[in-house]
Amino acid sequence: MKESQLIIIIFVVIVICKLYQIIKERTDYKKTSYFQITGNKYSEVHNDKGKAGEFLIYRKLRDYEKTRTKFLFNCYLNKDNGQTTEIDVIMIHNTGMFVLESKNYTGWIFGSEKNTNWTQTLPVGRGKPAQKNSFYNPVKQNQQHIYHLRNMIGEDIPIYSIIVFSDNCVLKDVSVTSSMAYVIQIYQLRETINAIIQYNQQYPQTYNVNKIYNTLYPCTQVSEQIKQHHIESINNYNFQRK
Repeated sequence: MKESQLIIIIFVVIVICKLYQIIKERTDYKKTSYFQITGNKYSEVHNDKGKAGEFLIYRKLRDYEKTRTKFLFNCYLNKDNGQTTEIDVIMIHNTGMFVLESKNYTGWIFGSEKNTNWTQTLPVGRGKPAQKNSFYNPVKQNQQHIYHLRNMIGEDIPIYSIIVFSDNCVLKDVSVTSSMAYVIQIYQLRETINAIIQYNQQYPQTYNVNKIYNTLYPCTQVSEQIKQHHIESINNYNFQRK
């Protein structure tokens, strides 16, 4: 066999293996709770940073589904002013609920729980000042999520606020003191959730996971009009802050 023929065969085998991997990933993706609830296409998840961050959180935690844990995504809750607030990921476990806010950011992250806004710093090249972007304090953001969630499910269930940043950023100077709030990165997610669950297993809960899931599930299946109105409200808020 000529060397050129061998190279072609190797190339074809590599392509076939890659195609098989993509087909398998797409097939497996359609079996996930994330797809079944959101309906987001495989290509959308891989091309949208926000959706990619949500799915990565779910993928890190999906093994909990084997223990009757339930997940919800993009849960739109009504606010007192007629607007909506959106929770990225909710994990309903028999020891408590985890409200997860995805921040799929890069760069350096600075912020304190007491600050209104946090800062993302991005390098732009040698000799140039770093680019700084301001974003609303995610701890306060999730506190608001939990406040409106409480209006639907009551006060009896422990709720933990988990802010999850990408592994592609650096939490340079971040300060959080609340006992029920955590600011972590993806690589710390599983360990953090495990620690919380193990600690709380000594406190038996009486609530029904399926009942909570069924109560909140309709909030994940809202109309495109509600979703668009939510986006417009966020854009208007960000414009007014500038």
